[in-house]
Amino acid sequence: MEATNNPITVSVVNDFELVVRGVEAMLAPYSERVVVLDTSVGGPPNVAVEIALLDATGTQTDLRERIDELIDHDLAKRVLLYAWDARGAWEQAPRRPRVAGVLSKTASPLSVVQAIEFAAAGSDVQIFGPEARQVADRWIEPLSPREMDVGMLLVDGRTNPEIAEALGLSPETVKTYAQRLFDKVGARNRAHAAARIVELGLTRSAVTGGR
Repeated sequence: MEATNNPITVSVVNDFELVVRGVEAMLAPYSERVVVLDTSVGGPPNVAVEIALLDATGTQTDLRERIDELIDHDLAKRVLLYAWDARGAWEQAPRRPRVAGVLSKTASPLSVVQAIEFAAAGSDVQIFGPEARQVADRWIEPLSPREMDVGMLLVDGRTNPEIAEALGLSPETVKTYAQRLFDKVGARNRAHAAARIVELGLTRSAVTGGR
């Protein structure tokens, strides 16, 4: 049988659409290696995939039920847990042959792609990392109060004109603040920026040092 160069199919199993779209945007530059297929946010994937990237937030019972659902219904060949507290998630995860391991949300996009490739090849993966607050302190340039205001409204799904009206700014000024925010959190677009804010757990005190 000849080897194929088809990208590995992946689902992002998460209750928040912004997070799903953010991970999809993060992996988009590696589309020749991995491709995120459409998922039903808040539920199981709507198509079978090779790797399910399962958000490990929740109780041990919740995690076990979601893993069982993915495996028992053949919705994924293997499951990778995806969590801020990767070590804690791995300690409470049920040990099933198709659970490939755990991946920290602090991992770089390239590390995520490589972990998916290892899992798809049958290898086990364990990538632990610092907690969310440490990520914010170490990797994120502090946001100004105005940038934070814009970011919170982005998370709410507001458009630039709506943000401008809410903050008493011009749309062009909002656009400038939004671009600065994108640069600081490493986002490619509005959905990715909102997802980064949610996933990093950024609060006003976390990103401005309480100023």
